[in-house]
Amino acid sequence: MQSKSGLWYGITAYVLWGLFPIYFGLLQHLNALEVIPWRVITCLGFCVILLLILRQWSELIQILRKPKQLLWFLVSGVLLYINWQLYVYGVLNGLVLETSLGYFINPIVTVLLGVVIWREKLSRIRWIALAVVTVGVLVGVIVYGEFPAVALGLAFSFGSYGAIRKAMKTNTTVVTGLTLETVAVLPLALLQLLLLAQQEPLHGFSTGTVTALVVIGTGVVTAVPLLCFSAATARLPLSYLGFIQFIGPMLIFFYGWLVLDEPMGVARWISFGAVWLAAALLLFETLQRHRLNR
Repeated sequence: MQSKSGLWYGITAYVLWGLFPIYFGLLQHLNALEVIPWRVITCLGFCVILLLILRQWSELIQILRKPKQLLWFLVSGVLLYINWQLYVYGVLNGLVLETSLGYFINPIVTVLLGVVIWREKLSRIRWIALAVVTVGVLVGVIVYGEFPAVALGLAFSFGSYGAIRKAMKTNTTVVTGLTLETVAVLPLALLQLLLLAQQEPLHGFSTGTVTALVVIGTGVVTAVPLLCFSAATARLPLSYLGFIQFIGPMLIFFYGWLVLDEPMGVARWISFGAVWLAAALLLFETLQRHRLNR
């Protein structure tokens, strides 16, 4: 029963993440540099409300007394901030397909970081998967001159974020962790908002009620999938999450390709094909390991 509920929590999280381009597309008339500061501020507000409801202040206060842990949360918060900025920039600038590619590459980056940071030994299948992705990206860059900067930025920023959170080895709840991360990058968000306001008018709360509500809602849509994901990880083996993690980028891909009609040139098909083949290899290996463990 717990695995079943965990599966639904996981599917819900990845479906919501897959629908992000639709939601943030409602802010198409805003500068991407304005959206992220508002997202940080509203997400922090939503987290504070959740902490009040869940009464988790004691955990937050304990961490605030540990400067070393706070430094780690600052690093993870900055990586999350970079990831959010790249993603919204991609969505608002017609690069939805590239954001999808980034989240397809992310599991491969996680494997690579495991080798570099924790000296993990890779199986033959994983080495082949890494080689396939590398060749696919290089072919796109060298032959067709398309460097997927947003995709690689998303993959490495979120992969590094996951590696940092793993290295921290804290048992903080997702609400407490997200609260600390948003507090850590709040000065950066306010500075970005201030600098942007000196260049152009801010439109988040001056272009109508609908826009204002969508801006406020960015904090909620950020936190809810993370809460669902946290509930899923507590109830499901990681191998199960390995299978459903591609729901999000697949939804983003179909939205960008079929709904927004973004062009899929030969270079993009090569890159996507290489990443999909690598993902299939990783899933195959995960299934094999799961069967052996059972």
